Amino acid sequence: MHSQSPNIVLLGIGGNDALRQLPIDDIRTNITKTIDILTQGENPPVVLLLRMQAPLNAGSAYKQSFDAVYPAIAKEYGLSLIPFITPEVFLQRENLLPDGIHLNAMGNKVIVETYLVPALKPLLAELRRD
Repeated sequence: MHSQSPNIVLLGIGGNDALRQLPIDDIRTNITKTIDILTQGENPPVVLLLRMQAPLNAGSAYKQSFDAVYPAIAKEYGLSLIPFITPEVFLQRENLLPDGIHLNAMGNKVIVETYLVPALKPLLAELRRD
């Protein structure tokens, strides 16, 4: 069995749960259990939480509850919260595969350069000091 010991984990889960309108408490539990598992052990990684948002057609009450989960968890666990990326990236057709849903290479590059590199720079500098 291969063991992995990452220094940083980008956690982006829950988007499909929102599309299926799973109960908010279940979504919160799934995210926090994942964080708990990731942060166990002697040298846990830094976890960056990628913010998700529920679609508008989920209804305003569900959307409001879902959208509030990520900032609350980030605050509770002291995690960096990466902003929701869909408006700037997924609404640009040139960033998508022909299915119109998933990112292509250019879309992934935009995500990395716009959102992940700024969040990772201070963490990488800190890791280099250790």
